[in-house]
Amino acid sequence: MKTHGMAKPSYHRATGLENLMESLDSSGGTVLDLGPLTSGTTQTFLNSGYKCFVEDIAEVFPALNADQSNFQSLIEDHLMLTNRNQTFDVVLCWDVLNYLTLESIEILFNLLSPNFNEHTRLHMMQYTGANIPATPIHFRLQENFSFEFSYDSGRLIPSPRHTLIKLLKKMGGFSLQHSHINQQGMHQSIKEMVLAFGSHFSQQEYKGQTHVEKVAYFSSENTTISLPILSEVLSRKGQMQEMTLLDLGKKTGRETHFLNRHSGQLFIEDLFSTMAWKKKLADAESERINLHILRAQEPDEIHLVLSWDIFNFCSEEQIRTLGAALSKKMPAGSLLHVIGYAEHQVPKRPAVFSVQENGTLTVSNRLAGESDRPFASTASLMKLLPDFTVSAFHYGNDTGHGFQEYLLSRKPG
Repeated sequence: MKTHGMAKPSYHRATGLENLMESLDSSGGTVLDLGPLTSGTTQTFLNSGYKCFVEDIAEVFPALNADQSNFQSLIEDHLMLTNRNQTFDVVLCWDVLNYLTLESIEILFNLLSPNFNEHTRLHMMQYTGANIPATPIHFRLQENFSFEFSYDSGRLIPSPRHTLIKLLKKMGGFSLQHSHINQQGMHQSIKEMVLAFGSHFSQQEYKGQTHVEKVAYFSSENTTISLPILSEVLSRKGQMQEMTLLDLGKKTGRETHFLNRHSGQLFIEDLFSTMAWKKKLADAESERINLHILRAQEPDEIHLVLSWDIFNFCSEEQIRTLGAALSKKMPAGSLLHVIGYAEHQVPKRPAVFSVQENGTLTVSNRLAGESDRPFASTASLMKLLPDFTVSAFHYGNDTGHGFQEYLLSRKPG
């Protein structure tokens, strides 16, 4: 973080918070603000019909031991929510998590977790530099989600450098939904993240994505299918617990409890909607493959990618681009699962695959084929994915659904 004096304020446009606010249900809800009342954001939510609870947890920081071993007793005395029958739709963390150990973060979220629901969104800020202000910053709302802040540039401390994966493991049930950095008006040292609680994302998505969901998908009954290769991978419960899993399927309207419970960490990136949002898929160019997770440099490694049938809806160049982007995050031996269509033609849009609570695999929105498939054989697929080798293959006509399975392994180097 670049230093500046107290007499010269800096400014930050909170793009992540602004987008979150725009995406919320206009009928109102409840906000938990873990920062100070002086930020001014509370009034913005009140004006939008939200109830607000302010719990400035930084008030306990001066009394913390050096190792924060007394954090639990301090925060339990400070919080007024532990026994309150109240759930929150929005949680504002500001920059306070930068000042807590991972153990203290786990304690905090264990206390708050009964107050979260399946619609809860959490906004947080991380500092990107090696050093951070000695104490949490007081952000003061100016206008249009632009905040003024200042701090003593002579009092900096080392950043804890909490990675997103480590944070999410301590926060229990949250997944990354969006991250924002270096966008117009944002301070160069601040990264914003919006997290979603639970394995099901709220039906109220960001406006652009909400539109895409309605265009790209529609409801249908689930049909049980047999994908023996994937079933075998998912049955390795011990290995799964150590894996970071990237799911390229739909974020809403399908079951993800099994994957969330049995993987070390689950990330979901609705690739088809991302592409369709920008341009019709038939006209999309390779550079429109735009993975938020990979662009944000998180997670550090991916051990299993469930691409479902998305490759069938990409051009050859898009498959090359996606494969190259994934391979940069996947260590040698990591697995990429791909579903192909046995028919000569594929539908106009992906099916919706789910892993049910008992491990059963289901599919919905399975449509008749209308478009030519981009790869017709294992050899043609592997030419597009030179960083991978075939680990297993299953020709699935015997399942009655015409699916082919490919399990690809990341090559060394």
